[in-house]
Amino acid sequence: MVGCSGDASELPDSGASTDGGTSTDGGISTDGGTSTDGGTSTDGGISTDGGTSTDGGTSTDGGISTDGGISTDGGISTDGGISTDGGSYPGTVFYFSTSNGDDSRSRTQAQNPTTPWKTIAKLNSVFSSLSPGDAVLFNRGEEFPGALVITNSGTAAAPITVGAYGSGAKPVITGFTAISSWSPSGNGRYSATVNAAGSTLNMVTVDGALQPMGRWPRLTSPTGGYLTLQSHVGNTSITSTDLASAPGFIGAEIVIRKAHWILDRGVVTSQSATTVSYSGGGYEARDDFGFFFQNHVNACTQPGDWTFAPAPKVLTMFSGAAAPASLVKASVVDHLVTATSRSYVTFDGLSFSGANLDAFSLSSSDHLAINNCDLSFSGVNAITADRATHDITVTHSTFSNTNNNAISAGGSTNWVIQDNDFNNTGAIAGMGGSGDGTYTTLYDVSSNSAIERNSVRNSGYVGINFTSVGGAGSSVIVRNNLIDGFCLVKDDGGGIYTWGGTGPTSTTRRTISNNIVLNGTGAPAGANGVVTVAGIYIDDNAADVNISDNTCAFIAGSGIFLHNARNLDIIGNTTFSSGIYELFLLNDDAAAPFRNVNLSGNTFFNTSISSNYTFYVADIRSMTNDIAQLGTWDDNFYCRPLNNEFQAIFLHRPPLADASVTLMGWQALGYGLDVHSHQTPVSVTDPAKLRFEYNATGGPRVVPLVGNFMAVDGTPRSGSISLPPYSSVVLINTD
Repeated sequence: MVGCSGDASELPDSGASTDGGTSTDGGISTDGGTSTDGGTSTDGGISTDGGTSTDGGTSTDGGISTDGGISTDGGISTDGGISTDGGSYPGTVFYFSTSNGDDSRSRTQAQNPTTPWKTIAKLNSVFSSLSPGDAVLFNRGEEFPGALVITNSGTAAAPITVGAYGSGAKPVITGFTAISSWSPSGNGRYSATVNAAGSTLNMVTVDGALQPMGRWPRLTSPTGGYLTLQSHVGNTSITSTDLASAPGFIGAEIVIRKAHWILDRGVVTSQSATTVSYSGGGYEARDDFGFFFQNHVNACTQPGDWTFAPAPKVLTMFSGAAAPASLVKASVVDHLVTATSRSYVTFDGLSFSGANLDAFSLSSSDHLAINNCDLSFSGVNAITADRATHDITVTHSTFSNTNNNAISAGGSTNWVIQDNDFNNTGAIAGMGGSGDGTYTTLYDVSSNSAIERNSVRNSGYVGINFTSVGGAGSSVIVRNNLIDGFCLVKDDGGGIYTWGGTGPTSTTRRTISNNIVLNGTGAPAGANGVVTVAGIYIDDNAADVNISDNTCAFIAGSGIFLHNARNLDIIGNTTFSSGIYELFLLNDDAAAPFRNVNLSGNTFFNTSISSNYTFYVADIRSMTNDIAQLGTWDDNFYCRPLNNEFQAIFLHRPPLADASVTLMGWQALGYGLDVHSHQTPVSVTDPAKLRFEYNATGGPRVVPLVGNFMAVDGTPRSGSISLPPYSSVVLINTD
């Protein structure tokens, strides 16, 4: 992470908009319908509509070209074609219905959809007796409360299927219970006992919408919902003058922004007018960073705000003059599906909602498939796997309103993650986990994995993270994904991110290609220093990555950021309208200099009109004057049409003085880099003459053009253009 480096403080304060807005200088035309608002309300009203399918109708019919030998044997067909009507399974089919089921019926009776069993408890009691090829089907349009424990396995030729029958909405495996019998507890708050709850409560909904815990100060406060600490003692106490006006929070949670990429949760043990002591571990606090309180009655001041006391199992909610009239639900089942040392089980056409911890908890399991399922309102992760798990397929599914990570892969291998919609992951500060690896949509996916054609919207931190640590992470493909809105509550992250650890790594055949990465906002509230967010971020010792034909646009920091990385081929990418740099290279580790970093055919398009040293097309910072050893750079476009003659490239290369140069000046330095590269073919003064279009679907997109335009290579364009799948174009109006 750059956050640990002193060099990061040298970066200019960008003044870039961090609200996810499209225009960084006031008025870039993006007629292609880009959603640029960053899209998440984190003060209790999460938008859940972000369900754009990005597969464009592409048929994947079970087979993926993985360029790296990814095993998909035993995997589910991903064309959505599994029959769930009970008539196409090689084994015995058992039916379940909450409306007309009866667990006292015989095994033979339960094989008839008119005489089904009723409960998940019954299914758990018979699951170990299932045979390969058998199927368990839940009646559509019904809810099934409880925790399903997988106690048997199928085979590659005959997996066990857990699916659906009948008509209507997907059957719901739920961990929610409805809350009633509210009693007044003072000051507009009402309390109810949740007898089935455990020691924690992580998920509450009000009328079907995610409801965060109450927090103090609120997000609408002038400081963006944070108090500022001035000093700290180890990892046990902080001192802040802001505490003078705070109510009492002993026993509450304290959430501390300990680094740009860290939000740690602790428990308040004592409080004075200037000091809070807490327990909880994690990172040491940092002076001049922020903190807030949650999970306490004094933080419940607006309708829906809630807190949970585990010992009496009491949920308290602010409602005002009367008890909550809305439908309030609380999660009381930790894991909706648990699989330990199980293989060849398919889940198809189901909904999983209201896990207090994880919808799926996978340990030492393999060849499991989740297809055409909805996973919503997960209190921690939607899917958690340990390192011993492998060969997991997740296709054609939707993930929404996950407090921490949508998929936390635990460094496990052989994942196929295709054609899914991920929405609102880790989007509420304080509701995700502490430490590293949190608030991320796809986290720690390792070797022989394919992540393709997914829509990833509104990630609190990173959109897609694949591992590079310890030589892991070879043969990973991240291709044809839309990542829109990330680094909403933490930053020093990216839309697509990989980290190599503290020493050199040995990996091969890693590809990031044809992805559309938009609206990396950064999260300045509660942090000190420059926001660091990148569309594609290759961090500390990560190596051997082909980064080709991607688009990164409207990123508050950099389009592409390379930090102490090597052996990279960066070819044919487009970055557009970044807040600081389009391309940023930072070497601040003498043991990890940039080597074999090859750039060709890229378009780095900066839309700043500024004539100062805040914005550059490219920023290159090394610890020595080793620029000539970077790699091969040529045939790139360094574009700044609103100020074409201003310095485009910044160089830091001790012992030489820092330099800001134009493209021609860069070429004249004698490093042999970018000899045939170009600047913008024409200059303009009006930002409205710049047009950015993208296509995040699996089919071509025709874009009509009114007027005359020029592409960055000088080619005239008029009438219309056709964009291939997962591509973009930048045009300049020449009228």
